[in-house]
Amino acid sequence: RRVIPIGVPVDAQGVKIDALESAIQEHRPGLIYAAPTYHNPTGAIMTIHRRRQMLALAKRYGVPILEDAVYHELGYRDPPPPPLKALDEDGLVLHVSGFSKILLPGTRIGYLIASGPLFERLAHVKQAADVCTPGLNQRAMQVYLASGMLVGHLNRVRSELRTRCEAACAAAKRYLPPGSQWVEPAGGLYLWVRLPDDGPTAAELYITAIQHGVAYALGTLFHTDGGGTRYIRLNFASHTPARIEEGFRRLGEAWQAWQETYKPALRRTPIL
Repeated sequence: RRVIPIGVPVDAQGVKIDALESAIQEHRPGLIYAAPTYHNPTGAIMTIHRRRQMLALAKRYGVPILEDAVYHELGYRDPPPPPLKALDEDGLVLHVSGFSKILLPGTRIGYLIASGPLFERLAHVKQAADVCTPGLNQRAMQVYLASGMLVGHLNRVRSELRTRCEAACAAAKRYLPPGSQWVEPAGGLYLWVRLPDDGPTAAELYITAIQHGVAYALGTLFHTDGGGTRYIRLNFASHTPARIEEGFRRLGEAWQAWQETYKPALRRTPIL
């Protein structure tokens, strides 16, 4: 309620710390939201140096950090830096994660690690909001975790995600139009693609893509300022390599169809 999100730029090394400090000074936020590991949608991994800088800023300005770590266990290359909570010496980090992304989407069970007054307030708010998460679901998850089977499951998930990520990057190179840009992620579920400047924006292409049987998330959904018009987020985790290949083929065809249908009209000399 009455929450006004303020966006902060992200690059390949995570949140830009100078921009974050400027935003804190200008807007005096009550909370910093961060997804430091396999950021959604970019896939960026915040470096250990920036993690420490963010913690220092939080301490200096007295602003708690909500760390979204739902993708932290889904790395399939080098291990990421430790979570912000593992580096937190002042009790300012609220570490949240869950099991929907790593185990079963339908579980809808998450967890939060906090301490001190923040923990007490959150416990009261949670209880007031929904009384409690279903006990049977929690018990089933507890039994599964106690069995030790999660480790083997995660290894299988990471292996499959790597295969699907490689398939997505290969298909993107094969079918997306020249000038498309992306960085192969080291973890997470998504490929973040910038479309070329000499064609439609993500929104302009969307209907044509749907007509070709493929969809994506518009980049503008992940910006607070209307930016990201040429970006699309593609989820490769839900599909086999063969379906990934077909999806990118359809997306490439949609791009070409849009160019053939609309670009000639845009080039016509207007009649005044």
